[in-house]
Amino acid sequence: MSTYICVLVDDREAAARANEHFDTLTTGTFRIQAFRTGQIMHGLHHRGQRPTLILDHTTNTHPKYDDWYNHCVKGSAMRATLLRMTGVTSE
Repeated sequence: MSTYICVLVDDREAAARANEHFDTLTTGTFRIQAFRTGQIMHGLHHRGQRPTLILDHTTNTHPKYDDWYNHCVKGSAMRATLLRMTGVTSE
């Protein structure tokens, strides 16, 4: 069984920076990938494996955050553990 971790961040730049590092960690059985707030997440998989863990590191500032979270994130987390990283800063 493989592990597929999704990390939710606030913007495209943060996702791009994280993915530069995350891409070096990808193997046949492990993948970690960052997604920005508002990004479509339906159908996510790594070699057929749906996300096993979703880490929410967002600050909830996007105008349509609640709609996105309820439809995209929760829909992708059907079989994943969903952790909200409240109070965590990147500094």
